[in-house]
Amino acid sequence: LAASPANPSLAELLARLYFNAGQLSQAEASVRHALAENPGRATAHDLLGEILERRGETAPAASEYAAAIHNDPSGVAGYLLAGNLQMREGGYEQAESYFASARLAAPNSNAVQLALARCWAERDTHIDQALGLVQSLKSRFPENPQVSDTLGWIYHQKGINPLAVEQLESAARALPRDGLVEFHLGMTLLAQGRKATARARLSLAMKLGLPAPEKAAASKALTSMEQAENR
Repeated sequence: LAASPANPSLAELLARLYFNAGQLSQAEASVRHALAENPGRATAHDLLGEILERRGETAPAASEYAAAIHNDPSGVAGYLLAGNLQMREGGYEQAESYFASARLAAPNSNAVQLALARCWAERDTHIDQALGLVQSLKSRFPENPQVSDTLGWIYHQKGINPLAVEQLESAARALPRDGLVEFHLGMTLLAQGRKATARARLSLAMKLGLPAPEKAAASKALTSMEQAENR
């Protein structure tokens, strides 16, 4: 980059390396360098959005994802990042809109199909369609923990909790620091009446961090269990 300072690809690559190393200030400086050289570079807008979101600056992050979509409407990364941001904020309807747009752009994308199924599962809507998408993904990627997590949560939504626990325990083993997986498993165990284990999983989920809707649901479940014990 020192030898070719006007090369936005090198600046963006350096930014991604900084981001992966958790050096957000350096990552932002490098990606803004890339955008100064090429303001229409969609992948750089995506990365800047990720940096801003990591800092908790969700509104500016959403603007960067919108810029990425504007500059590359046929790409899927911007739609997925924007949709995932909305999911974390509880904006499921807007998230579904982004994922649907991504599906139009890339109907055969595994990542898009999984994102749309996850959104439907969290909203408890189009559950049979979501199940069909995820079962297809499961047949092709049986060890993918995100697929297992989504499939398990869909089983829970359909009331098939023994199968749900099997999938969610597999996901939790593969993703031991994922609060959302722990939340899904905790709520499913609670539905089975396994309150002690459910409490442990939900408490861990709260410590690991959850999106706002799941945090509220986990807190309510834990409070209800505590009140029931104190009666």
